[in-house]
Amino acid sequence: MNLSNSMYDKGKMLVQIVLPGVAAAYLGLDALWDLPKENEVAGTVAVVATFLGLFLNRQAAGYEGAGDLVLHKDMADGQVYANAEFVNHPDQFKDGQNVTLNVRREDIPV
Repeated sequence: MNLSNSMYDKGKMLVQIVLPGVAAAYLGLDALWDLPKENEVAGTVAVVATFLGLFLNRQAAGYEGAGDLVLHKDMADGQVYANAEFVNHPDQFKDGQNVTLNVRREDIPV
């Protein structure tokens, strides 16, 4: 199952910010109000966040990016030129949207 960029970003925010914040808030409020089962609640939230983090990490590993940034060296003049090759049409990108490109070197010694 592949997530859209939007779903991935929301899931990442949930795992990295929201769920740890909920666990910390519950533990902090427990000190003031003596809430029930503070360790069980915070531990459960931590386990859920960890599991979701594993799922998101797996999704990120399979991400191919929005396309390739192709670097090509012209042997005649020695200049390096860059060309972007997108998977989808560039009209689909929103203003200010971040995109990830995979760098591909052609005829450039590493």
